[in-house]
Amino acid sequence: MKWHKLIPAALLTIILTAGLLTGCAKVEAGQPSGLVINSLSYSIGNVDGDPKKPVKISYSLSIQNKSRNDIFVGRVTPVLSGSGNDLILTQTDDFDANTKLSPDSYANINGELILDTGDTGMSKEEMSASLNITGVEVESTLILGLPGQE
Repeated sequence: MKWHKLIPAALLTIILTAGLLTGCAKVEAGQPSGLVINSLSYSIGNVDGDPKKPVKISYSLSIQNKSRNDIFVGRVTPVLSGSGNDLILTQTDDFDANTKLSPDSYANINGELILDTGDTGMSKEEMSASLNITGVEVESTLILGLPGQE
């Protein structure tokens, strides 16, 4: 048997096997937990519309479980640009901590952040220009099934 005839078939087998293994092990970058943010919207204003009162950021987001396992979602907190997180006085939302998200299910969360802007001397307009929600911090627990008990 001539080896030079087997080399292309062996290379093809190696390439296909490596491709299949790589495809099976693919994990989306930045989404190791299986949770994804489907949508996020927010607005910046003042508490009770009074410019002398603290700044309020109202937000609405949708989070989805893209994994094959149940995930218990604890706290969900928007991350603000710059030093915005240092200004947060209170956070309220309509989300129940430790909510179980089954595979492919989602939760809609509406909330508010109240910011202490007294020491910054920034107006609502300046805050709107400099503060943005850049991400969402999520505390979660992933429930893994045992082999053979699916």
